[in-house]
Amino acid sequence: MPKAEQLSTSRLEAFSDGVIAFAATLLVVGVTIPHLTNPGSAREMAGLLRDQIPNFLIYAVSFGTLTVWWLAHHQLFHHIRSTDRVLLLLNGGFLFFIAFLPFPTSLVGQYPSNPAASSLYGIVGGLTGICVLAIRLYAGRPGGPMDAVLGPDDRRRFLRRSAMSPCAYFGGAVLALFHPGAALALYAAIAIYFVIPLRRRAAAQDGAPGAPPL
Repeated sequence: MPKAEQLSTSRLEAFSDGVIAFAATLLVVGVTIPHLTNPGSAREMAGLLRDQIPNFLIYAVSFGTLTVWWLAHHQLFHHIRSTDRVLLLLNGGFLFFIAFLPFPTSLVGQYPSNPAASSLYGIVGGLTGICVLAIRLYAGRPGGPMDAVLGPDDRRRFLRRSAMSPCAYFGGAVLALFHPGAALALYAAIAIYFVIPLRRRAAAQDGAPGAPPL
């Protein structure tokens, strides 16, 4: 890539952090304040809060998912020192689906047993994962900004793990058509599964080459 086309990643990272933070803030919009007919009734309040449990649960799942995506993005660009227009566009696709996540989150919170709502959530997660995989493939190509830090074994391992995320989400989208509750449990498990190696890699990042698992 010609030197004139190389751009700093600082603005890309700052913009990405802002979009992810804004999406995380929007998640709580789906958790509405209960409307009491009797403001002094503890029983009525307890019942209305119980009705909000699906909203609380999907909020926790989505916030955890965004946290994992943010950690993955941060660690990925720790190893990418420069960018170009293609990488900017690929990152824009990633942020597009990140910013859209609050919508299926609200749908699932409002209609937790609806197969279409739960399936849409998985589709958005899968498309987000594909964008991360595309960034990884482009940045790690021969001569790309990550080529120097990836050995052959690292490349295969990281790409394999990157492909796991969209496959798992798309699998959840199919599962949701038959059992929405099981699909939501799978979405939560995906975040938990990936955050463990992310924490390990974050602790050793200064001396560890390579890229995050998502």
